[in-house]
Amino acid sequence: MIASLALALSLASASRASDFLEALHRADARDAKDPERVEFATRAIRAWKPSDGGALLAAAHFRRGEGEFEGFDDAAAEGDFAKALELDARNDRALLLRARARLRLGRGAGAESDFIDYTERHPEDGEGWLGLAEARVGRGLPRADRPALEAAERAAKLLPEGDPRPRLAEGRAHLAADRPLKALDSFEAAAASARDLLPDVLAWRARAKAELGDARGARDDDGRAAEAFQRRLDDRRRANAPQPAVAAVKGDLAEVRFRRGRAEETLARIEDAREDYRLACELGHAAACARAEALAPRSAAPAPKPKKRPYRPNPEGDSGTRIYAN
Repeated sequence: MIASLALALSLASASRASDFLEALHRADARDAKDPERVEFATRAIRAWKPSDGGALLAAAHFRRGEGEFEGFDDAAAEGDFAKALELDARNDRALLLRARARLRLGRGAGAESDFIDYTERHPEDGEGWLGLAEARVGRGLPRADRPALEAAERAAKLLPEGDPRPRLAEGRAHLAADRPLKALDSFEAAAASARDLLPDVLAWRARAKAELGDARGARDDDGRAAEAFQRRLDDRRRANAPQPAVAAVKGDLAEVRFRRGRAEETLARIEDAREDYRLACELGHAAACARAEALAPRSAAPAPKPKKRPYRPNPEGDSGTRIYAN
């Protein structure tokens, strides 16, 4: 795809220069993580004319989609990949990235359909099988665990040895099918080589432990995951990452804080639970806000005021009950 685009640009530039071609060339020269990739691709799309041809317009939408995907603007990326595929159905990379964008958007059915199409075209690519496993797990359909496990197994055979992602997908499939003990085994295997994915693995392993009644183990794993997610969040903020990328990590951090609070509450550590709920609430977790409020200490009731004796005037002429007698 990249080589053919470069050739097309070279040939077109040799014959004539245009704003469209110049902008597309600049977009193509920038890395997908560079915000200028989206900017120049957008300029190219705006400057495109029918005489420039549909193939190069497809390339412009694809380049912009790549940049949007890297910036976690998945809704925009999905639209650009769809347009690129409409103009060039042979762009398998656009198909794979659209599947991933749909997966992150929670559009499991569309993601699964794209991954199926991609694996049919590229049965040797483990990334496609891994995405298919994740899409099937994410949909949460009854009896979806078996096809998800089959896809994860295919991915494990094709991806480099030690890649934790297939075991993570396998564990999630077991957990969705109410097999927490098997899920825990898969998460343990994934944790051995997780590295950058360690907070994600710890968070899922904590869920399995919670299902098995190991509140202390769940609390410890969620605590380690929270620390790792906080570091990831700090790194993205320092790098001025796009807001959707920051928001995604904030959501992960809020969820593990909330689940750690649940474990602390189970262990009757109410002060620690309230603190975790408070931190999750500050990150926008509505359920955590409710729990923090429910566990807030109630102020002591005011002491009752002493009752006043009712005033009863003395009967007239009863000098014996008066203070001053005549």
